[in-house]
Amino acid sequence: MTYYVLALQNYANFKGTTSRKAFWTFYLTNHFILFLVGFIEGYTGKALFSIYIYVAFILGITIPMFSITTRRLHDIGRSGWWQLIALIPILGYLILWFLCSLKSKATPETLMIDVTDWKTECLR
Repeated sequence: MTYYVLALQNYANFKGTTSRKAFWTFYLTNHFILFLVGFIEGYTGKALFSIYIYVAFILGITIPMFSITTRRLHDIGRSGWWQLIALIPILGYLILWFLCSLKSKATPETLMIDVTDWKTECLR
């Protein structure tokens, strides 16, 4: 949960790196929340209310998701602009998903953060 909160706190930080664990914690937690919204919609039958929650949640996590994905791509030695590959239907999203699962290539010299701070340590 710490990784999720740190990702939200650093929503506008597009510099530095993010570990695989921090990225996937944020990514999977968001998908779990969206699953719960869909489950509640199916259980209660209040689709209109669920759509408002869904849209508000998506709008709220859009910038943090771009931010953490950019930092994850920096961690594997790629530019954040590689996110645009997701615009290719189906295949682009799978490629981005694969890239974000690669092992880190960052070294202490390439990190753009102060590793003595515990918050930035968690984001590596």
